[in-house]
Amino acid sequence: MPIYEFECRECAGVSSHLFRSDTRMEDVRCKACGSARVEKILSRIAVHKDLSSQLSGLDPKYDKMVDATVAKQPGSDPDRLLRKMKPFK
Repeated sequence: MPIYEFECRECAGVSSHLFRSDTRMEDVRCKACGSARVEKILSRIAVHKDLSSQLSGLDPKYDKMVDATVAKQPGSDPDRLLRKMKPFK
């Protein structure tokens, strides 16, 4: 069952309506003002990507930007714990 968006010609409000097999265009009313003068509009779509597609779409400089940001944080030196250790006797 598709969901369509309509713009009201009276109040310019946009409302979404679920269309079942028995729904007619004449039955659609503006949810804001109740007017029947509505026009179907093109609405946005959502596309869900898997993680690998999301990662491939990142800026190629992303890893360098993350590394630079982490390097600025206090305690980011990986050898800091080794320098605090004392040798076994």
